[in-house]
Amino acid sequence: MDIAAYKKMLDLLRHRGFLVPFGNDTSTLDGLIRECNGEYLIGSIQSLAHIPPESVDFCFSQTVLQHVTKSDFNKLAVELFRLLKPNAACHHRVDLKDMLGGGLNNLRFSEATWEGGLFSKSGFYTNRIRFSEMIRVFRQAGFRPTLLKVLRWEQLPLPRNKLDPRFRQLPDDDLLVSGFDILLKK
Repeated sequence: MDIAAYKKMLDLLRHRGFLVPFGNDTSTLDGLIRECNGEYLIGSIQSLAHIPPESVDFCFSQTVLQHVTKSDFNKLAVELFRLLKPNAACHHRVDLKDMLGGGLNNLRFSEATWEGGLFSKSGFYTNRIRFSEMIRVFRQAGFRPTLLKVLRWEQLPLPRNKLDPRFRQLPDDDLLVSGFDILLKK
C-alpha cells in the first residue's frame, strides 16, 4: 500500500523513455489506480472472472504465487492466460522457502495436515508446489515460460528423512530451488 514504490516505478519508466500518460493524482494508491484507469481486486481468483479475455498487456506478482492455495493454482494459471492479450506477458517472482523458518519445514507435513483447515487458513500458508510442478502448470495453461533467475540452496536446508514421503522422492535439483523469477508469454 506504500505509494513510494509505485512512484519509483513511474520515475524509472519515465527515465527509460516510456510515455507515462498519468501522474497528476499519485499521492495515494487510490489516486494512482484512478489515474491508470485501474481496479484493485481483492476477491481472489473469482475476481479475475470479471476481467474481459485478452484485455491485459502485462501482469506481475512479487512473492505471491506460493500463497495461492494448491486447489486454486491451476485455475489461476488458466485465468491469467485467458486475460492476456496475444504476445503479452507475466513476470512473477516466486519464493519457495517456507514461512516457518525460511527453509523446507512446510514439507514435513502430510498433504491432509497441510491443506487442512488449521494450516491452510493460517498466516504462514504456502502451497508447497515445487519448482518443476509450477513450470508444468504454466505450460499446461498455454504459457511459454522463460526462467530469468533461479535461486538455489547449496544443500538441502532440511534432511531428506524429515520430509513427508511425498517430497522425499523429489530430485535434489527440484528441492534445492529456493526461488525463481519467470517470464510467462502467451
